[in-house]
Amino acid sequence: MRTTLEQLLQKKLAEGASDDNFVVKQLRRQIAAEQSGKTLQQLYVTGSVKKSTV
Repeated sequence: MRTTLEQLLQKKLAEGASDDNFVVKQLRRQIAAEQSGKTLQQLYVTGSVKKSTV
């Protein structure tokens, strides 16, 4: 059985991960990239997603 990004996100949130959790942020970005039809790298290059500074 293949686990989808949404399922992984829900699992992390159910485990108590916050919205500030690195993995949660990455999963949300990957989901947004998948839905837009662009790669995560393309979204960063075009500025569609604000790259957070750490």
